[in-house]
Amino acid sequence: MPVVKPPSDNIAMIALRGNKKRFATFQRLINRIQHKIYQTIKDLKMPQDSFVPYKIEQIHATIIGMEVIKIAGELYNANFLNNDGRLRKIEANRLLTLMDTIQKTKDPNAFLTIRFGGFRKTYCRCEGFDLLDWNCPTGSSEFHAFNRTAYEGSFYAFSGGPVMLTGWPVDSAEKKSTFNRDLFGIRRAAGGFGFLDKYHLQVKPHWKDDDFFVRLGSFRPVDDPLKPSLISLIERVRDFLCLEGPVIVDIPVEAISIVYYEDPSLDRIKNGDPKNEIPLRNAIDNPGLVDDLYAYWTIVH
Repeated sequence: MPVVKPPSDNIAMIALRGNKKRFATFQRLINRIQHKIYQTIKDLKMPQDSFVPYKIEQIHATIIGMEVIKIAGELYNANFLNNDGRLRKIEANRLLTLMDTIQKTKDPNAFLTIRFGGFRKTYCRCEGFDLLDWNCPTGSSEFHAFNRTAYEGSFYAFSGGPVMLTGWPVDSAEKKSTFNRDLFGIRRAAGGFGFLDKYHLQVKPHWKDDDFFVRLGSFRPVDDPLKPSLISLIERVRDFLCLEGPVIVDIPVEAISIVYYEDPSLDRIKNGDPKNEIPLRNAIDNPGLVDDLYAYWTIVH
């Protein structure tokens, strides 16, 4: 079945976009990783412009993709069509009710607590049904993450593609080795209201998406002679994160918003209009704000 691509300007629920001063631990981590990337590029004698970083203000994590496509004037979720072969209308108000219910059970300063780094350097050799579980019996990893160990999933980069840092939800800074799967639970519940996660495809063994993925930028296409250097760079950054030890970042409700973006990099919000970035609390209190985003999107498309 052909993949349907939603328009590049669309809507998503994200975290940590914009000024990072309130999140000094997270900003320091980003700065140190980017410095490590540049230093490794130099050490490996790769072109100095190989890495194209995002600006610190646009770096963000996606909580729930709320992207839509329009068919015969109606809005449908592209992931349901692509992953499940179904046309499924979105129910934004019910999604906001879900988020309201969840946030009332949380510390307002820690809607999610995310752990980056400090994962054991180990590799997954699991096959078959072993991949269906979070546990990784062959690699002694903390868990499976998209056919990778936590160490392997903590950082990756693609030639001509994204450079990604990944963390996972934990109970708290004190319980940093208790992975609670909160993000997977939120995304799975959102599917009941027409917002299917991009990676929630049950025919794949790694469909349970609990990744708090943060795109740091892009890597330029790498010629074949330099591909071993890119592999080495990825390994060195993973080792850096491993040795850094766990970095814990609390994500307050105030750091989560719903945006109508111009392109997936979120370099700019649609039209530069602050009305097109709605704090989650405001959206919960006034769901009509999100309805307005979709109404405007419908007019444009």
